[in-house]
Amino acid sequence: MEPIKSIFKAPYNFFLKKNEFPRFIPESGGVGKKYSKFQCRLYQIKGMFIKHNQKRHYDSLAVQPDYSVPYIYLALHSEAKRTTNPAGGYFADQKLILEMLLSLLPEDWFIYIKEHPVQLDVRENSQRPRINGYYDEFEVSKRVKFIRLEEIPFNLIDNARAVTTICGNPGWEAVNRGVPALVFGDAWYAGCEGVFRILNYEDCKRALKTIQEDYQVDVKKVKKFWFAIDKCTSRGSVSISNRKEYGIDYEENVSILADLLSKKINNDKNEGPI
Repeated sequence: MEPIKSIFKAPYNFFLKKNEFPRFIPESGGVGKKYSKFQCRLYQIKGMFIKHNQKRHYDSLAVQPDYSVPYIYLALHSEAKRTTNPAGGYFADQKLILEMLLSLLPEDWFIYIKEHPVQLDVRENSQRPRINGYYDEFEVSKRVKFIRLEEIPFNLIDNARAVTTICGNPGWEAVNRGVPALVFGDAWYAGCEGVFRILNYEDCKRALKTIQEDYQVDVKKVKKFWFAIDKCTSRGSVSISNRKEYGIDYEENVSILADLLSKKINNDKNEGPI
């Protein structure tokens, strides 16, 4: 009897168990409307179909990388995320980064683009699909190549002249592997050795000129940055999933965060107005 009940119970739980989901309505200045769980699930299923079609399109464009040619590895961010908007500013439009790189790189250099795998995973409900035709807008040059999702990211990093990101992990991984990184957003590691913070066209021009002159990342300085970060930070988490993943105790985490906020507030008060 239980297996039969579960057959009917699963659809009920999926669509109807909770009464309503709040959604932010900008024009009303707050949570002014609520969608039923049934409506939310329909939007979720629609998004899954869109992602499925976009993955098929991406796969049709993607190729095996040629590691014998000079290239910049552009690692796309998943969206919508804080790491793109607001942390990327106007570079949240990742096509601007591509256009800038194409205008500055030598004609024999390529740009290898790899999509964030989560962005095309239908099981990841938190990521909204790209707009229709998104990948076609990146095909502006024969020097731009989409790389298949199955390609190991570290292979792309290790063979690249530089890694480009807004403020994602690939930039941090790059400098730790001796590869320079071009960072177009407010990355926490922006002050590290080997990281070029790009705010405008001139910054990008200078960074690429330096990289073309066979610039080498000093890995010893990267390790010193690691050491400084370890000394200046405390172990805690503002993410429930991260706290569970790394086994951080809830009560201990709350105490750590409260102490850090208290110190920050007191320091700001003592410093006074600038």
